[in-house]
Amino acid sequence: MENQIEQIRQSRDFLVNLLGDGAEIINGAINSGDLGVKIKGHYLSGVADEITKPDVAVGKLYHDATKKRFPAWHVFIEDYPVSPNPSDFKEGDIGVFYDPLDGGKLLAEGKKGYSTMAGVCFYHQGKFAPTMGVINPMDSGTIWGFSFEGDRSGNVIEANVPSRKSMIFGRTPIERQGLLTPIAQLLGCEVKYSRGMAPQTQALLNGETDFFIYESGIGLSDVFPVVPIIESVGGSVVDLRGNNLCYHGSESDEGRIVDVRGKLGFKNGILAIRRGVDQNSILKNIEKLLN
Repeated sequence: MENQIEQIRQSRDFLVNLLGDGAEIINGAINSGDLGVKIKGHYLSGVADEITKPDVAVGKLYHDATKKRFPAWHVFIEDYPVSPNPSDFKEGDIGVFYDPLDGGKLLAEGKKGYSTMAGVCFYHQGKFAPTMGVINPMDSGTIWGFSFEGDRSGNVIEANVPSRKSMIFGRTPIERQGLLTPIAQLLGCEVKYSRGMAPQTQALLNGETDFFIYESGIGLSDVFPVVPIIESVGGSVVDLRGNNLCYHGSESDEGRIVDVRGKLGFKNGILAIRRGVDQNSILKNIEKLLN
């Protein structure tokens, strides 16, 4: 296990540089106006989920470069057809979950908030659990974090958050499942709207919000990169039933993983909170809406 952990540590600079190369491809497509936007599916609310040419090009780059540098790694890439075979997983394996372009809809609309991300996972006791995350937000510096047992570190400085009369809920203005507005009303909290996983994560890390939520179907490649980064400063990310987030190769994953719009996603959504926020209180209130 120590050898695998050290390999993950040593992969950080490789991933930071690789995501930088991906960002160049995305910026090149923006500058040329050649985005090639296509609709890949719709959320339950009817909102379109889009894919662009940079999604595909960056995904191929990440797959090929990773397999060349780390041939034994399992590579999961959102919207890219090459997927690992779950029957090949064994104790000690390393897997990386890439989201080549998170916030593609924002990019298509000419708005900020898109990013490119990687989440490295370690296969232990029958499941992949996130241990390192790297996010390139495109308009600011790359952030990364480790979350090994007994060792959490990264390049994020924990925010000094003053006491508040009410919590601040970070959420997207898009209602995918119709759950976010009732949660805000039930908790009686303030709301800070933002789109894109990177802006939501940065707001939490900066202390601008206390927690954020994504509803059912949020993809593994959307979430695994942010988990170690948030955990590196004492926060946590769980599903809306309070379960730790993992993947063991089954689409059911004890009822928590589903195939949504052609990609693997968390059936019960996710809750990300900063350190010091009462996670159990939030989950108990959410449970009232889910049951």
